[in-house]
Amino acid sequence: MIKVSLTERDGVILRLSVSGHSGFSDGGSDIVCAGVTAAVRLLETTLNDVLLLGIPCTVDEKTADITFETAKLYELPSQASASGKAVIRGFLNLLSQLESEYPEFIKVLEVQHNA
Repeated sequence: MIKVSLTERDGVILRLSVSGHSGFSDGGSDIVCAGVTAAVRLLETTLNDVLLLGIPCTVDEKTADITFETAKLYELPSQASASGKAVIRGFLNLLSQLESEYPEFIKVLEVQHNA
């Protein structure tokens, strides 16, 4: 199962992680995995190559776990921050739709940490 985890504090998304494999189908024909991979690539390229926000993103080559350190968004000027937040919200909406369609293969989890 693919797990999408959000770490939030007081409504601020500090970290966004995507891990696991869907197991929907064999490699190369797994449409759930392909959809999530495409969404993650779009998120990273939009945040960092188009909007030039410099959001740290790490990929573990062995496990294919991907983590975005999104807390930086809250340190940016308001327009840049708003653009980045909108892109992330769109990404999460897409993954929530995939979760609704394929609940056995993808789970979006929100972890709240209050100060």
